[in-house]
Amino acid sequence: MSRKEWQTGTHDGGGCGVRRDRGLVRLLVHVGVHPCFCGGFADRSDPGAVVIRPGYLDGQWTRASWSDQGVRDKVGATHLPLPALFHAFLDAGLTIERFTEGGEPTPTVLAVRARKSG
Repeated sequence: MSRKEWQTGTHDGGGCGVRRDRGLVRLLVHVGVHPCFCGGFADRSDPGAVVIRPGYLDGQWTRASWSDQGVRDKVGATHLPLPALFHAFLDAGLTIERFTEGGEPTPTVLAVRARKSG
């Protein structure tokens, strides 16, 4: 997959790294940073009072980060708003079975289990 495909989400997985043309994926577990509360738009300097600034709805490749202690500010990451992330699973022919959040007091992790039928 090219960087342009990854940036624009035009490859067959819609941005989540699942290719629907392979037919081998039957179960996928995605564990990643929570798209609503982690990213350059989220000021997490006070974990008890996370401030969400404009930018959450801008699904794009970015190096914007709330911290310089991670990977995002160095190599970048694709940010997808929550609906776009879930639609990437559905567009790849997967059925979302379960999802959960982790981290307190504001979630930092989102985990999704999805399965391909057939």
